[in-house]
Amino acid sequence: MKFTRSWTLLLTVVALSLGATAAWAAETEESDADTVFNFGYDEENKVFVWGTSSLDSVLDCRILAGTYQTKYVDVSGRFWVDDLLDDSAEPVTFPIRDDATAEPIPYAVDGECALSGGVVSGPNGQVNHGMFMKLFNSLYDGSGRGCLVRHLARSGLGKGDQQVGDEVLTAPESGEMDIESVLTRCGLSDEGDTGESAEGRPERSGKGKPPWAGQSNGQGKGKPPWAGQPGGPNGEGRGR
Repeated sequence: MKFTRSWTLLLTVVALSLGATAAWAAETEESDADTVFNFGYDEENKVFVWGTSSLDSVLDCRILAGTYQTKYVDVSGRFWVDDLLDDSAEPVTFPIRDDATAEPIPYAVDGECALSGGVVSGPNGQVNHGMFMKLFNSLYDGSGRGCLVRHLARSGLGKGDQQVGDEVLTAPESGEMDIESVLTRCGLSDEGDTGESAEGRPERSGKGKPPWAGQSNGQGKGKPPWAGQPGGPNGEGRGR
């Protein structure tokens, strides 16, 4: 009996120690973070998207965890979130760093907080954790891949019962998406590579307040000129 109690006590101490170590590591990583990593999943349409940004970027791209209304635009098989609305059907906005007086900038598919990804599906329409990882690795071409993959591996995406769909949606127009936001240290910085390739999204370099901040019709406010038109960001309707 004493032997059993001793082992039980030892295992309890080890478990508590491991839990404390994991919590300390997560807290340390967040306090030393340089990267915002947003990712979300639209279960009905099987659309998985993500976005990365530097903590040195113009906008604070963190998104409060929750469910959002989305619209999509398909660019050569890659889905970009065109509109991102909260539960009040209002556009999600992002504050400008170091300028508390500036009006927050609404989500824009051509902005630095943009989300993109694709449809999660195996050969038979199955959706599981491995399919999420496969999609991310096939589309993500920026820096810090291993760091970002580690966060996805920790997530609950596709874990549990395997889902099988009778039909794979290849061109959803809108849906509802659960989004998470992680602060982490993945080596992304405005001084160098800020992560994923723009894949047709307008690029903006440099720090400080963007020239369109606070304007009612500038870039980054609401929809870009080409939103909803054939070809998406690369189409003729882009208006640039």
